[in-house]
Amino acid sequence: MAGRQLASSAIFGQIQAVKFEPNPDPRILWEEASARLDAMTPEERKQTFVDAGILTPKGRLTKPHRDAFSPAGKKAKKVK
Repeated sequence: MAGRQLASSAIFGQIQAVKFEPNPDPRILWEEASARLDAMTPEERKQTFVDAGILTPKGRLTKPHRDAFSPAGKKAKKVK
Protein backbone atom coordinates (compact mmCIF):
# COMPACT_ATOMS: atom_id res chain seq x y z
CA MET A 1 0.00 0.00 0.00
CA ALA A 2 2.40 2.66 -1.17
CA GLY A 3 1.34 6.17 -0.24
CA ARG A 4 -1.25 5.03 2.31
CA GLN A 5 -1.11 5.52 6.04
CA LEU A 6 -3.29 3.98 8.70
CA ALA A 7 -4.70 5.92 11.62
CA SER A 8 -7.17 5.26 14.41
CA SER A 9 -10.49 7.04 14.53
CA ALA A 10 -12.59 6.81 17.70
CA ILE A 11 -16.28 7.11 16.93
CA PHE A 12 -18.76 6.37 19.69
CA GLY A 13 -16.21 4.29 21.58
CA GLN A 14 -15.23 2.15 18.60
CA ILE A 15 -11.77 2.11 17.07
CA GLN A 16 -11.67 1.86 13.30
CA ALA A 17 -8.76 1.84 10.85
CA VAL A 18 -8.88 4.77 8.45
CA LYS A 19 -6.88 4.83 5.20
CA PHE A 20 -5.45 8.15 4.08
CA GLU A 21 -4.62 8.87 0.45
CA PRO A 22 -1.98 11.51 -0.37
CA ASN A 23 -4.43 13.51 -2.55
CA PRO A 24 -7.93 12.08 -2.08
CA ASP A 25 -10.70 12.91 -4.54
CA PRO A 26 -13.18 15.21 -2.73
CA ARG A 27 -16.12 13.45 -4.42
CA ILE A 28 -15.06 10.10 -3.00
CA LEU A 29 -14.51 11.63 0.44
CA TRP A 30 -18.01 13.15 0.32
CA GLU A 31 -19.58 9.84 -0.75
CA GLU A 32 -17.84 7.98 2.09
CA ALA A 33 -18.71 10.62 4.71
CA SER A 34 -22.29 10.83 3.48
CA ALA A 35 -22.71 7.05 3.66
CA ARG A 36 -21.36 7.00 7.23
CA LEU A 37 -23.70 9.83 8.29
CA ASP A 38 -26.69 8.17 6.61
CA ALA A 39 -26.01 4.97 8.58
CA MET A 40 -26.14 6.86 11.92
CA THR A 41 -29.15 7.54 14.08
CA PRO A 42 -30.11 11.23 14.39
CA GLU A 43 -28.56 11.35 17.89
CA GLU A 44 -25.29 9.78 16.67
CA ARG A 45 -25.20 12.23 13.76
CA LYS A 46 -25.74 15.20 16.08
CA GLN A 47 -23.07 13.92 18.50
CA THR A 48 -20.61 13.62 15.61
CA PHE A 49 -21.08 17.32 14.82
CA VAL A 50 -20.88 18.25 18.52
CA ASP A 51 -17.62 16.29 18.86
CA ALA A 52 -16.27 18.06 15.75
CA GLY A 53 -17.10 21.45 17.25
CA ILE A 54 -19.65 22.33 14.57
CA LEU A 55 -22.76 22.13 16.79
CA THR A 56 -23.34 22.92 20.45
CA PRO A 57 -24.88 20.22 22.67
CA LYS A 58 -28.19 22.08 22.23
CA GLY A 59 -27.95 21.59 18.45
CA ARG A 60 -27.02 25.13 17.42
CA LEU A 61 -24.08 26.06 15.21
CA THR A 62 -20.97 27.06 17.12
CA LYS A 63 -19.77 30.62 16.65
CA PRO A 64 -17.03 29.83 14.09
CA HIS A 65 -19.59 28.06 11.87
CA ARG A 66 -22.56 30.42 12.13
CA ASP A 67 -21.45 32.76 9.35
CA ALA A 68 -20.52 29.90 7.03
CA PHE A 69 -23.90 28.17 7.31
CA SER A 70 -26.36 30.97 8.09
CA PRO A 71 -27.47 33.83 5.83
CA ALA A 72 -26.16 37.18 7.07
CA GLY A 73 -28.35 38.65 9.78
CA LYS A 74 -30.39 35.46 10.26
CA LYS A 75 -30.36 33.47 13.50
CA ALA A 76 -29.16 29.88 13.09
CA LYS A 77 -31.87 27.26 13.51
CA LYS A 78 -31.60 24.46 16.03
CA VAL A 79 -30.73 21.06 14.53
CA LYS A 80 -32.92 18.19 15.71
